[in-house]
Amino acid sequence: GIVLAPLLTSIAYFARWDEAGLDSGPDSMTQSLRFPNMVTQMGEAACEVLGGIITELNIGTMSSSGTVALSSKGSLALQRCYSYFVPTSYSPLLSRFKHVLIEDPSWGFVDMGQDTGEEEEHVNRVLNVVGSGAQHKTLF
Repeated sequence: GIVLAPLLTSIAYFARWDEAGLDSGPDSMTQSLRFPNMVTQMGEAACEVLGGIITELNIGTMSSSGTVALSSKGSLALQRCYSYFVPTSYSPLLSRFKHVLIEDPSWGFVDMGQDTGEEEEHVNRVLNVVGSGAQHKTLF
């Protein structure tokens, strides 16, 4: 779960939401996903590992150009993956768990936020807001 949730969340987010956080809708993840710059950004070896994970989880298959052909189960899973966005948005805090627990409990919280102009460190705010919005749209 500690690897899978952020991985699926990232795939779903970048396939469905643009850089400004605008939602292209769940239909954008029905048959295939295109990540044209994946090989240049991640490297060939990392793309092969990701392709293997996608195949092993029966999400679909990934071509060498970064296109993921989704299986029906993979499409359904990614369309519902937004429910992981809020918990995954706290990965920065969880990655520093030992530091926060033992050394500095105020890490990421003190002197952060709107009043100081500093950016929050403990949460990925865009992912948090998008996830909260998707949940509210679905549940309320």
